[in-house]
Amino acid sequence: VQESNTSARIVLLGDESNDKYDFLTHNCITDYSKSADEFEKIYVHKSLSPYQFELICFMRWFVFRDYVYENNIEGDFVCLDSDVLVYEDIDKMKPYFDGLDLTVRGHGGAGFQWFRSKEVLNDFCEFIIKQYTQANLLYRLELNWVEHQKINFGGICDMTMFNFYIKEGRFKVCDINRPFHGVLVEKALTDIDGCESVNGLLKISAKNEMPYFKTKENEILFIGSLHHNQNKSRIYRQYRGKRYRILKYKLWFKDVIDDLKAKLIIRTRIKRLFSMDK
Repeated sequence: VQESNTSARIVLLGDESNDKYDFLTHNCITDYSKSADEFEKIYVHKSLSPYQFELICFMRWFVFRDYVYENNIEGDFVCLDSDVLVYEDIDKMKPYFDGLDLTVRGHGGAGFQWFRSKEVLNDFCEFIIKQYTQANLLYRLELNWVEHQKINFGGICDMTMFNFYIKEGRFKVCDINRPFHGVLVEKALTDIDGCESVNGLLKISAKNEMPYFKTKENEILFIGSLHHNQNKSRIYRQYRGKRYRILKYKLWFKDVIDDLKAKLIIRTRIKRLFSMDK
């Protein structure tokens, strides 16, 4: 983020393990967890994903809310997942958000989440609370959960809440998985419908350190931010900056060694099988 947004104020909400970057403001997540802890008391798990995973996905929005209110953040801001790389200056993308209140990607995706104001974020958090405290809305969640169980996939998550919130129509929402002057504000690495792909992932190239992909109609679209969908182990492959370039090549070299080791083990086992046959 910092290399493409040099004038931006960057805040990392984390713990002691990631308090090591000199270009951002680090805050302990537990200092802003009061609302999240309160939400945990009413949360009802209705998902095939692990309880703790879904709960944390919900709780983050309350942590964000507490932070922006306690620090008097006025105006717009962006909430980023830790598995998102940002390549474009966010200020250059802001005309895309004119007249809007918040952004989503596709059907409720949220790796790059822009809010017009803290009031919009607060309204969304209050909306989530209602879903778990009002009988008619709890019934809607239960019906939705039954459908997920029928197909044995997914469940109630914070993305479900975004979908419900959008349908309610109280705020103007923008789908940032659409091109704006040839750039998608956010693209998911696994979102390959209608796109060139390799091994189930988006086929990405780069021009002047700016990543792009091609659609099956051969249209070139540049990527403002890339969401890795929890696939953090090889996120460095799409890193285009300079600050951690040495680390990038170290990790790449480690991958090569690991792949060679794996192939060597397989070949050794095959040889042993043939030796046993003799």
